[in-house]
Amino acid sequence: MAGLRALLALVCVAALGTLAPLAGAAPGGPAAGPPPAGSAATSAPPAAPVQSPFDIAGRGATVPFTELEAERAATNGSLIDPDRTYTTLPSEASGRSAVRPSGSVSVVDKGADPSGEGDSTQAFRQATTDAKGGAVWIPEGDFKLTSELSGVQDVTLQGAGNWYSQVHSSRFINQPSSLGKVHLKDFAVLGEVTERVDSSPDNFVNGALGPDSSVSGMWLQHLKVGLWLMGNNDNLTVSGNRFLDLTADGLNLNGGAENITVSDNFLRNTGDDAPAMWSLNTTNSTSTFKNNTVTQPNLANGIAVYGGRDISVSDNLVLDTNALGSGIALSNQKFAEPIFPLAGTVKADGNALVRAGAMNPNWHHPMGALRADSYDSAIEAQVSITDTTATDSPYSVFELVSGGGAGHPVKNVTVDGATIEKAGTVAVQAETQGAATFSGVKATGIGVTGVYNCPFPQGSGTFTVEDGGGNAGWDGRWADCGSRPQPASAH
Repeated sequence: MAGLRALLALVCVAALGTLAPLAGAAPGGPAAGPPPAGSAATSAPPAAPVQSPFDIAGRGATVPFTELEAERAATNGSLIDPDRTYTTLPSEASGRSAVRPSGSVSVVDKGADPSGEGDSTQAFRQATTDAKGGAVWIPEGDFKLTSELSGVQDVTLQGAGNWYSQVHSSRFINQPSSLGKVHLKDFAVLGEVTERVDSSPDNFVNGALGPDSSVSGMWLQHLKVGLWLMGNNDNLTVSGNRFLDLTADGLNLNGGAENITVSDNFLRNTGDDAPAMWSLNTTNSTSTFKNNTVTQPNLANGIAVYGGRDISVSDNLVLDTNALGSGIALSNQKFAEPIFPLAGTVKADGNALVRAGAMNPNWHHPMGALRADSYDSAIEAQVSITDTTATDSPYSVFELVSGGGAGHPVKNVTVDGATIEKAGTVAVQAETQGAATFSGVKATGIGVTGVYNCPFPQGSGTFTVEDGGGNAGWDGRWADCGSRPQPASAH
């Protein structure tokens, strides 16, 4: 526990200031130097440096990294006085100290009330204006905002950690455009949204942060959407955040997203697609969802890509989709006009899908764990699905469908290397015309048979399931296209 706590403190403090080793410092101790002026060289030797707890031989875990106590280092920030008081930030840090970013503008200095009683909206606005080109410091406390911020650009808003710096507001930033370089990090935004109203911008961010921005270390809860992003957000990174208990999407890249990376986030209990890309009005391109954990989206898909060019979905874990969706959907569904369909190369690589896929009660139609959907137009992109792990899928694993019922073809799909461990009905559910090649797909515990191949509308064409070799455990084909296989009991 001590090692974990100290390591947590290191991470916490390192996040709040730029640290560099003290010149000449002994491991775990202060820097050595000459004796003070006027002292004799033969004076008593200096006290031995305090031993770092990480230097106690034979105690604790052997780990493949170097452990340091962060306060034993130089920083360009300012020291927050040592404090042992329970729940304060310094009390949790090794050495009981923490760091505030150098030169930052504190919202408290601008009149914000850390007790949560007063309205801190104007203080946040003033701090954001005054700190342009630098940082706004959101210290430990509860801050109430009754309205959103706008005109946010070229500034960092940084808290003392999302368990210490908490903003209570259902809307944080609402702006149609920004020149960018906005960095939001290490605080919580806790809303009070209890129902979904699509016309209301009840989001952490609604609109644009602008190019070269980032969102990290945030705790976002009880909002409509975490980030609903429109306009120019090129080169945005969204990493290391928690998205919890939202009435709609966790994050939606709503057109124009280029070179965006969404990674290492935890998303639970969203009311729509957890992270989504939607190429509305202009295309999303060269953007990535990777290494995210998505659990219990209560509507729609775990991860959704609606159009876009050269998109990657990789190394994500999606669990327990509940209704109207798949674990991952690669789709040409419009929702509105104009949409830019999937193009270039669309990759889904290394994803793990656990209990993913669900019944769509509106259509009385089962959804596969991973779905390629030519809903409103043919899939012409090269769709590469590799190294998928699917565990205990309620219905099928790979679904190829034209969800709008028009029978648009799904083409150019390759599935290479997949491990299926239990599926309620089939491995492959093909419901439109087109073709896909399957290689190295190995299954155990298929509930009914290997393939359901029944393109709709009847007579619209055929779907070819190409055997690329190396497949096992999903032989057989459902014979009656007038009915659907019902999921077998878990076994």
